[in-house]
Amino acid sequence: MRSVIEEARDRWKQSIRAVLSFDTSTRWLSADQPYDASVCYLEIQFAAQISGKLGTVYMEPGSNRHVNKVTMRLALQSATNNRALTADELRAVALHEFGHAYGLYKFGPAEGHSSLAGSVMYPSSTWTTLAPGDEATIRDLYRLTPTEVRQDAGPPPEIVLYYASSYLYGISLELRGQRYEIQRSQSLRLRLGGAQDQLKIWECPSAGCRWTSFAVQAGTSYDIVDVAGGRLGLRVR
Repeated sequence: MRSVIEEARDRWKQSIRAVLSFDTSTRWLSADQPYDASVCYLEIQFAAQISGKLGTVYMEPGSNRHVNKVTMRLALQSATNNRALTADELRAVALHEFGHAYGLYKFGPAEGHSSLAGSVMYPSSTWTTLAPGDEATIRDLYRLTPTEVRQDAGPPPEIVLYYASSYLYGISLELRGQRYEIQRSQSLRLRLGGAQDQLKIWECPSAGCRWTSFAVQAGTSYDIVDVAGGRLGLRVR
C-alpha cells in the first residue's frame, strides 16, 4: 500500500519539478507538532469506506493565504459491494486525490475536476498514469505567480477511444502519422495536433482492407463500434 501511494505522489512531483524545484519528505508516523509557516503537511487517512466516495481532500488554510495542512482520506473498499480495492484501483484513487492535494482544487463549479474522460482528474477516473493534459495543467499551475489570474484554457487537445467492437484481434489506428494498436476491453488516450484532427482506422470490409478517416474533436470520448457491411466506425461516448 505504501509503495502504491508514493508512486501516485511521485507521478505529479515529476511534472511539477519540470518548472519548479521543491522538497518533500514522507513520514509514515503520526506526530503532533506545531506547523512551520514554510511547510505544508499532508496527512493521509485510510478508511474502509467514505460516504459513497473513494477519496477526499481537505485544505486547511493558514495565514497569508498559505495552506498549512492537507488531509487526504482514501477508502480501502468499494462503495458498492464492500470488495477490497485492488492495487491498481487504489493507485488510481490516490493519483486523482494527489492532483487535488497539489493544487487542482475548488476551481469554480468543477472543483478541480476535468471534463475529459482521459484525464486522471475526471470525477470517476480509473487511470493509473497522467495524461499529457494532466501534466501540462499542473506545470502551468506552478508557473503562475501569486498575482496572476487563473483562466481556463479549455480542454487539452486529446481524445479517448474505447474498444466497443466485436472484432476479436485488435484494431490498428493512425493519428498524425503515428500508428497505434488497441485491444479488446482496452481504452486509449491520444493527443491531437489541435482542436480537430483526422483519425484513421484500419478496417477490412468484404471488398478488402483500407484506412478510413474520421474527424475527431478534442475533449471527446469515442467508442469504436461495428457498422454495416463489416466496417468499423466511431460513436461519441
